[in-house]
Order: sequence, then C-alpha cells, then structure tokens
Amino acid sequence: MKCDEKPLLEEDGDVEEERNERATREGFAKNRVVWFGGPGDWQKDYVFHIENSHTLVSMCRGHAMHQFDRVDRAAHLCCVLCMNLFISAWLQREKDQVMMADYYTWVAAWSVALVAYDKALRCLATSPCFQVGGSLHEACCRDCCRDCGRQGLYLALVVSAAFAIAGVALAISLRANVSRFFGTFVAMKLFSYLGELAPLSWTFYLRRERQRDFWTPPPDPKISSWRQGGAYPLGAVWPKPDFLIERRHVPERFAHVSKRAAERNAQARRRRSEERSKLAQRLDSFAAKRQQQQQQQQDSRRPDLELAQLYAADDDVTVDAPLVDTFARRSALFSTDDPLVDTLGRRT
Repeated sequence: MKCDEKPLLEEDGDVEEERNERATREGFAKNRVVWFGGPGDWQKDYVFHIENSHTLVSMCRGHAMHQFDRVDRAAHLCCVLCMNLFISAWLQREKDQVMMADYYTWVAAWSVALVAYDKALRCLATSPCFQVGGSLHEACCRDCCRDCGRQGLYLALVVSAAFAIAGVALAISLRANVSRFFGTFVAMKLFSYLGELAPLSWTFYLRRERQRDFWTPPPDPKISSWRQGGAYPLGAVWPKPDFLIERRHVPERFAHVSKRAAERNAQARRRRSEERSKLAQRLDSFAAKRQQQQQQQQDSRRPDLELAQLYAADDDVTVDAPLVDTFARRSALFSTDDPLVDTLGRRT
C-alpha cells in the first residue's frame, strides 16, 4: 500500500503474525483482489489474481495459504486434461459428418464447456462458503463439508480418468490421425487457457470496483482509519506485502520454522552489533589512555627543559637541542618520589 500504516510498537511478533494470517485467509475466502496496490496501481494485484485463479498458472504460482492447495490443484488439472482427451476423440468421430467451420465451432464451444467444468471442480474442492470468513464458516459441519468437497474432487478425477480411457479407446477404434487428434487436444487447451483470461480479468475489475471503499486510503490516516469488513477484516493494510511474498511458497505447517529462524537471525545480528560497539569502546578507551600517557610524558619533560634553558641563560651558553634531550632523558631516568634522589639525578 502506498499509504501504509506503521505497525504498533507494543505488538509482538505473534500478534502481527496472527493478523497477517487472518487477513490473508479471509481475503482469499471472500475474493479479495487488492493486496499490494492502491488507486492507480493495479498491475501487481492483477498478476496476483491471475496467479491464484488461472488453472495452469496457479499450479506454479498459487499462494501456499490459499484454500485451494497445490495437491488439489494437481488433481483438478488432471480432471480437466482427462475430460479434454475424451472430447478430442469424440470430435474426431464427428469431424467426418460436419463441415470444417462447424468443426471449429464445436472446438470453441467445448473449450468454453471445459472452462465451466474447471470452475465447478474448483468450487467443489475449495468449498468457499465453509472457509474462514465464509458465510457458513460457523456451521458445526463445516469440516465435514470441506472434506466431502475434497473427496468429491478425487471422485471426479476417477470419473474423468475413465472418460480419458474411453476417449483413447474410441480414437484407436476410429484409427484417427494421431497428429490431428493431439492437434485438436492442444487447440482446445489453448482456447481454454487463453479464453479463461477474459472472465478472470472481468471479475477482477468488478470486484476491485465493489471493494473500492475498503482499499481507498482515508483522507487523514492520523484521524480516520481504514475501513474494515468483508474481504478486508482488518483493513487494507493487513496483511503486509512482505508477509504475502515470504509465504507464497511456504506451507502453513512450516511457518513456525521460518519464524524461529528469523528470530535467531535477528538475535545474531543484535549480538554482532553489541560486540562491535564494545570493541569500539575498548579501542576508544585505549586511545584515550595512550594520549593521556603521552601528555604526562610531555608534562614531565617541561621542567627539565626550562631548567636547561635557565642554566644556559645564566652562563651565557647556547644550549642546543641534543643537550636539551639529554636533560630530559636524565630527568626521566632519575625521576622518583624522593626529592633528594631526584635532585642528585638532575645535578649529575
């Protein structure tokens, strides 16, 4: 978000983690479409919507916290491909009885039917009404209904596999041209996957406009807060974009592992910072002591220099620098706490 709010300082990591997870799961269940952008910034949200809604793209780019997990997505894709094999064989049988224009019309029509079959399987597998934030989430039988939906998907996979076997047997019995058979198969899938982008784009636009009141920044964030409700239970600022990106490929059951690793890394960084600061303090203390010792040595030499200059002034003798250094060394050599010894040292 461009007008993102800073997290409260008194919240610990567990509270922030809980808010991010709740906003993410309820957002997916209630068809939230604005996650990253805001007014005039829709490209990231559109790509994120396609990655989690398109049949083929979601196999590789679907979010790990989406209610339609990747195992179910794989079963769902196999269902569609198996049904596509049967329809391709059936069209090969009908091709000799219709004109070429009618044949391509049938290909396009069955491609649309496959898209509808795809959406029906997705709804069966995810059971969105029984997910977190759904209209029937509080029902006592929600877990049973969700399990039945997933089992229904695998039952549809068995039925679709039977249709695929029947389609291959039909193609063999008709002695269909292999290249033409698979050409029809690929053409139908291209029609389906490319044609799926149009309804997904339209639904993205409609949902984005319907949710405008929730993701539009308030006039003054210091006075008024983001609107909450619907697909935005905690406002548009939750979940954080970094959370969505980090959890894209991390399943929920491994989330605590990554969290502990992040905490360990933060503690290690703090320890290294403290060690560097302590080392810098020791170096500063050593430099200060060294400078103090040098200053004391200079102060101890000053009386000897003054005495040498005084003797030279009394005897009208010019004292050169080596003589001054000799007095200084002797003074340092015989410097003691005893005044008598110190005087003897100076006279010698």
